[in-house]
Amino acid sequence: MAARVALGGTRARLLLESLGESSGLALVGLSGGLVLARAGGPVLLHFLPVGKGPLPISLRPRPGVMAIASAIVAAVSLLFGTGCGMAWSPTECFHGIA
Repeated sequence: MAARVALGGTRARLLLESLGESSGLALVGLSGGLVLARAGGPVLLHFLPVGKGPLPISLRPRPGVMAIASAIVAAVSLLFGTGCGMAWSPTECFHGIA
């Protein structure tokens, strides 16, 4: 970010780049978490004690839970992407000093 500011990046450009980077990382993390949850469910069931009957546990992903997780990822990505872009972007007072 410091190099982009030094090269004269505008506030809007820095904000858009920061949002793009944080959204990309958030999507990679979300997809990795979903794959890990899908693959890790049977492994966790293996460690449960065996009882007299079958366990009433469903490992199928629920659409509501997936929607909530996606909304949280989008909100966090927007929050941190905007915060980082705003913190590093040049303000108007710097243009008057030089």
